[in-house]
Amino acid sequence: MTENNENNDSQQPTAYSPTFARLIEVSDADVDIWGHANNVCYLHWMQDVAVAHSAAIGWSAERYLEYGAIWVVRRHAIEYRQSAYKGEKILAQTWIADMKNVTSTRRYRFLRLPNDVDAGDYNGFMENPDDIPKSAILATAETLWAFISPKTQRPMRVAAELRETFERMGREGNVRFPK
Repeated sequence: MTENNENNDSQQPTAYSPTFARLIEVSDADVDIWGHANNVCYLHWMQDVAVAHSAAIGWSAERYLEYGAIWVVRRHAIEYRQSAYKGEKILAQTWIADMKNVTSTRRYRFLRLPNDVDAGDYNGFMENPDDIPKSAILATAETLWAFISPKTQRPMRVAAELRETFERMGREGNVRFPK
């Protein structure tokens, strides 16, 4: 990830997968002794928005378990650019950058929203992820996920059904998620 380069191609949503977003409001529990959102919160937020994105396309935790495979983290990378503070509205965006045989790279962008924005409009799939009011990019991140069998703890080939769902979403374009 390139520092202070908001147009870095690796941090832009791809045609492969529409951008999905969730609103976060920084709470008392998120703030550390330095008065800003603790770094660990970003990991929680990354997981939450990734799980919500997958569930929104029909792949809930229960469906993965029925299939007999789950995603586990192999690596996280986070570049912190600015601090977030209690009460601020943050938009967590995520998209699939690539999907290989047994791994998938998911990217994230955390944006501070102006206080007067009705951020409820930004939960779900985004028609144009860059066409939103924002006052700052707080962080960019990436997770390498591995598709494994929970029984054997060994990698499995990504389900064709799952791959097809994400690819279909990319072909159909960014569709607004129902509220």
